[in-house]
Amino acid sequence: MATLCTPAHAQQAAPLPQAPSATIRASVLGNVVDEDNDVVPESVVTLSQPSFTRSVMTAADGTFSFAEIPAGSYTLTVAKAEWAPVTRTVLVSATGSIELGAIAFTTPTARFEVSAMTQHQISEIEVKQAEKQRLLGVLPNFGVTYNWDAPPLDAAQKFELATRFVIDPVSIGLNFGTAGIGRINGGYSSFGPGAKGYFKLVGAFTLDSVIGNELSGAVLPVIFKQDPRYFYRGTGTPASRTWYAITRTVICRSDKGKSETNYSNIIGSFASGAISNLYYPSTGTRGATLTLENGLIALGSNAAGNIVQEFLFKRFTPKAKRNLPTDDAKR
Repeated sequence: MATLCTPAHAQQAAPLPQAPSATIRASVLGNVVDEDNDVVPESVVTLSQPSFTRSVMTAADGTFSFAEIPAGSYTLTVAKAEWAPVTRTVLVSATGSIELGAIAFTTPTARFEVSAMTQHQISEIEVKQAEKQRLLGVLPNFGVTYNWDAPPLDAAQKFELATRFVIDPVSIGLNFGTAGIGRINGGYSSFGPGAKGYFKLVGAFTLDSVIGNELSGAVLPVIFKQDPRYFYRGTGTPASRTWYAITRTVICRSDKGKSETNYSNIIGSFASGAISNLYYPSTGTRGATLTLENGLIALGSNAAGNIVQEFLFKRFTPKAKRNLPTDDAKR
């Protein structure tokens, strides 16, 4: 019986695909930053594939590292509660260190999640955020937004923000304190002597606050469809930022997002000065002259306040959350 012969080379089994060498292991290094390039500590960084998962937390300087990672293709995920997760593919194919560099969070979770909300809902979040802003954690700093892209406020929200400042216990306390300092320094004698004169002065300061804030911060902005808030710029040269702060006294953002004459602040400043003639005791100067003086003083004080707001207040406002203008937005 004939025997069927097979060539020797055909008798060998076909070679199996080779898995990545177990001897190839590498370190994966990187650091995590936010959209402003500030380090983000305590972020969870995960390196994974179907048969492998390892997680580490970023250090105080935002750095992370994985040691002895076998060869293969991995998905790197960076996560932190305030931000939308970031993913990246990492290929380990040689022994050594793989430097990933900076991995940046770009989309805060709040901005990511509210995309399906109505404009009113987003504005309401902005109002609630503003009401948390306090200098040194104490003094109200409600009239500024650090979000350059903040949507406009509706009428009710403008009144809410203005009224919230007026009725804030700290604002009321400041009226009492300012009146006390004024009396100690010998000023405002026209209000009369003793406790009665002091409380009259407190009442006048309180009316100043109510009328000024409600007129310039709510009534007129509703009528002229203007945004009463100061939009923090935070970028550019000191000179350009100073000019921006000063001009916000007479220029504002409309509810349609356009720059226009700040009728609300200009008219409100002079109207408040005129109304104060009705309840401040006569000192021999009244009428148009006093109204003009008070209005100009109010506008000058507003410009000075804007400069301090632009360069100083944010540093002392713990709850401030920023989204600064892009180069296109500043033009």
